[in-house]
Amino acid sequence: MSIVTQINNTFEYIEKNLNNSISLEQLSLTANLSIFQLIRLFDRFTGMTPMAYIRARRLATSLPQLLAGDKILSVALDCGFQYEQSYIRAFKDSYGITPARFRNYGDSIEIVEVPSLERFTVSADGMIGEAKLLVRPAFTISGELRRYHNLDNLLWGKSLLEGIERCTSTIYTAACKNLSPGEFSQHYLIQNKTNTINSVEWRFASGQWASFEYFGLHPLNGTGVTRIRILMSQVIGNWFTDNAIYWDGNFTESVNLDKCSDNYCEVTFTCHTQKFS
Repeated sequence: MSIVTQINNTFEYIEKNLNNSISLEQLSLTANLSIFQLIRLFDRFTGMTPMAYIRARRLATSLPQLLAGDKILSVALDCGFQYEQSYIRAFKDSYGITPARFRNYGDSIEIVEVPSLERFTVSADGMIGEAKLLVRPAFTISGELRRYHNLDNLLWGKSLLEGIERCTSTIYTAACKNLSPGEFSQHYLIQNKTNTINSVEWRFASGQWASFEYFGLHPLNGTGVTRIRILMSQVIGNWFTDNAIYWDGNFTESVNLDKCSDNYCEVTFTCHTQKFS
């Protein structure tokens, strides 16, 4: 079962059971995902916890019945709320107005819709979303400099794996630069907040960056980082080609290790698209 199927099954289950009790355990079984995976994926797709998303969808589906003039108690019970006051409180927390006042005097409100997975590039158990364009001031990264063959870095992910294994902080950050033309190696700088006698500093000019977020249902082990590197190279390479932008092969990558586990990982890549200074 692919990651897309698992996620879609979860959203479909929620839509079919909005008027019933839904627990995290039920969602976990339906999606064949651990609760940790479930929470991380919902944060990625909705920016909410699973239970907050369910509440938002219940509120959204309650609006036609509410505006049709049904009693608020009936609306609440039909949309999965156990009590009228629970519905009123959730409505006001989300929209800043009570259901009755919205029905009679309210302005338009924004509802939470079911997320679409159409704009993600998917592998068997991982996916990368669309590029987000960022503008950053000039910044520096300093730390331990290593050298890797292109295959070890861009295909096998040896650089990322070894860097994470030696990381002593929650946030792992590294940068990669190509060497001279014709050389099949790259420099890989692993950020270290504590400078040592061997520390190297790279300065990056201010400019526009393209950011790509990968998340997968696997650990950051040898096999996992290879899957990440293969999909990353494909997606980023295609994006630069489609947008007629030259990519020099340089990038930064970061991992919040608190958001990873033995069955889930997230990695963010950024690539310079335009320099300002």
